[in-house]
Amino acid sequence: ITEEGVDGGSGSVCADESEHRPPRSRLYYAKVGVIFAIVLVSCTIIAATPEKESLFHLYTVSSERSPSINVTPSINFYSVVLVKLRGALLYTPTETSTNITVTVDEVFSAENMSQSLVWTVPIAPVVENEVSEEIVRERYFPLNHTAQKGSAKLSIRVRTNYEHSLPLAVSYETLTNAVYNEVIYAALVLAFVYALIIFELVHRSLAAMLGSLMSVAVLALVNRRPSLIEVIAWLDFETLSLLFGMMVMVGIFSESGFFDWVAVLAFRLAKGRTMALVTLLCLFAAVISAFLDNVTTILLMAPVTIRLCEVLRLDPRQLLIAQVMFSNVGGTATAVGDPPNVIIASNAELAEQGVTFTNFTVHMTLGIVFITVAAYALLRLVYWRQDLESNEDPVAAEIRREVEVWRRTAYGFAVTTSEQAAVKALLQAKICELEHRLAVHRVTATADKPFEQTLAELQQKVRLRAASFMRISFGFVSAVQVAILTYGIKDKELLVKCSIVLSAVIVLFFLSSTVDALHLDLGWIAVMGGIALLVLTDFADMDTLLHRIEWSTLIFFAALFALMEALRELRLVTWIGDQMKLVILALPESSQLPVAILIVLWVSALASAFIDNIPFTTAMIPIILELADVLPILPLVWSLAFGACLGGNGTIIGASANVVAAGIAEQNGYPFTFVQFFRVGFPMMVCTVTIAMLYLLVCHSLIGWNYY
Repeated sequence: ITEEGVDGGSGSVCADESEHRPPRSRLYYAKVGVIFAIVLVSCTIIAATPEKESLFHLYTVSSERSPSINVTPSINFYSVVLVKLRGALLYTPTETSTNITVTVDEVFSAENMSQSLVWTVPIAPVVENEVSEEIVRERYFPLNHTAQKGSAKLSIRVRTNYEHSLPLAVSYETLTNAVYNEVIYAALVLAFVYALIIFELVHRSLAAMLGSLMSVAVLALVNRRPSLIEVIAWLDFETLSLLFGMMVMVGIFSESGFFDWVAVLAFRLAKGRTMALVTLLCLFAAVISAFLDNVTTILLMAPVTIRLCEVLRLDPRQLLIAQVMFSNVGGTATAVGDPPNVIIASNAELAEQGVTFTNFTVHMTLGIVFITVAAYALLRLVYWRQDLESNEDPVAAEIRREVEVWRRTAYGFAVTTSEQAAVKALLQAKICELEHRLAVHRVTATADKPFEQTLAELQQKVRLRAASFMRISFGFVSAVQVAILTYGIKDKELLVKCSIVLSAVIVLFFLSSTVDALHLDLGWIAVMGGIALLVLTDFADMDTLLHRIEWSTLIFFAALFALMEALRELRLVTWIGDQMKLVILALPESSQLPVAILIVLWVSALASAFIDNIPFTTAMIPIILELADVLPILPLVWSLAFGACLGGNGTIIGASANVVAAGIAEQNGYPFTFVQFFRVGFPMMVCTVTIAMLYLLVCHSLIGWNYY
């Protein structure tokens, strides 16, 4: 390696990577010290606290048999009892519905006083020959005794009006006064994680891992430390498997040159007009996400979007943000487009209340038509002109992005041999040579190029793309390899094989939600599709393929699932739902429905922007079912669906598709921050939720469309 650099041009060479590391200030060391202290304290708390195991007692419950459980030891020092039911709670009763009733009796011996708290658990009927599913229900019962009342006795009675015997497992836990502070602890942990992400103090994956560690430590403080097996069970392996399988298939598919060919085709169809091109990409993402999972849609469309933006001098960050927002909007339209909708449409108790796939799709799609028009108008009038067009000099932007990609490649390069050390030295020298070019480059004004010239540049970029940004390669591409690259599809045989497997996977995605005989979820389908494509294409370079997978995105999702489930255990989501119910039931009967629509919609939207919408939707369904006794349930269900799905546009971690888009952009050298997404996404969320609010109020408060 000479002083002229690897390409023979002028420029300085990095002898050591540390020479270009920016000086670390006192603020940096203070940040690391504070975060390390938090980690140390959390680990100490977890290590010093034994795991809390729930002991389930087996009982047989029927209309003639109502077991009673005496809680021991004395409850004088406890303020809350947590009761859990576990069993196959879905049966085919003789009547339309039946219930299990749990009563907690608290008797104070000193003053001859008592208190009874009742919890009714509905048993939903199922179709004949359907396999019953074992589920767990839980409820917190606040105790009323004080030191002045003396000792108290606590008992739990379980009864049902079902005539046949039901096997049931009952568990109880007595919790200390600290349980009242769990919501505050959970809110502080969530605020800390968001502060790390907003101010970019650490990578978002590390921030989620820190949050999950702190939340487990908080659970340990209140004597509810989960086991490692339980924490692993919190992970949503269906989503993780879906992402992994699709990343494998997209990584192989990109080798065929299909994404580059589609980028050129889209540019031809739009005739080089930026407005038409952006409209085409965003609306296509919205329509496809209505029928296909929005995460899969973004995985397929993001590479095409980045290819186009590189030549059109558009900022890929803003266009990706716009595209993912329309994907979330489009996914709201159907019962299979977004995970909260899947949870709502597949709930047996909501189905008993009249929520079907048909009326769900009709109500949601009609509202999404108006919401899409408003979202498109907002994007065009406010953001396109000032945000989508890149003001950076194209040459400087190209060099800057190339530096970022080369740096990521060098950072992830493992050195175990002298040859690999030499290659890493070449990578570092290339980075330094590019940084020198960027430093001496003078920004010059460039006029808009005609359509033909831009199209030619796009085709040229397709030919030279592999040589320009080899983020997955551990060396350089030879001139011969670059010369044999041709415009368009590079490997037609690979394209045919990938198209067959990917088409089969997409068809199975559709069939999995409509065909009962197909016992596969989305994660299984994606993983099997990835394995089938690896075998069919005989893809030998596994190291290269694994390097393409967004491992940081997968780790972020896994840590986020653990964090959100821990926050649910700390009752943050339940507390939000309980407060909503108290406010709604305290209103006059004439104003309960419109106010309930407003509260459910906006609280769901705001909560889903900052809390993962999957656990929030799961926690809100029981609240909606309890309100069904006094209000029509369908308007509340549609409000929950609109709020949970559209609220995902509020922040970068509000929806799974947002995180996937951020990961793809970062891997391609276009990282965008929490603030950059928030500046566009939160106003978009407010606009779309406002239109949804008007739509719901007109349909259900004025027209009275409440029962279909």
